Amino acid sequence: TGEIDMKDVFNQGTEDQYPDNETSRTSIKLWANYKYNKKLSYKLAFWYEDYDADNWAIDDVPAYTANSGALFLDGDSPDYDVTVITLSATYRF
Repeated sequence: TGEIDMKDVFNQGTEDQYPDNETSRTSIKLWANYKYNKKLSYKLAFWYEDYDADNWAIDDVPAYTANSGALFLDGDSPDYDVTVITLSATYRF
């Protein structure tokens, strides 16, 4: 988990006026090789990754605010989880 402290270089002592941004990433990679014979081998691999980010400046900000007439990029901080499974074969000549 990483934290970024927001600092206002023009107004020293106001560092606590912004919430902290938080990110976390978990990644697991496993693989196994099987040598069938001198020329042929197989590889089975598994990869899982989970990423979460919380950014007060992006999360839950509407694209358009009618009261102020401001236009923002509507969206949230990237959050994802992905699972990849691969099977490959290697043949040596």
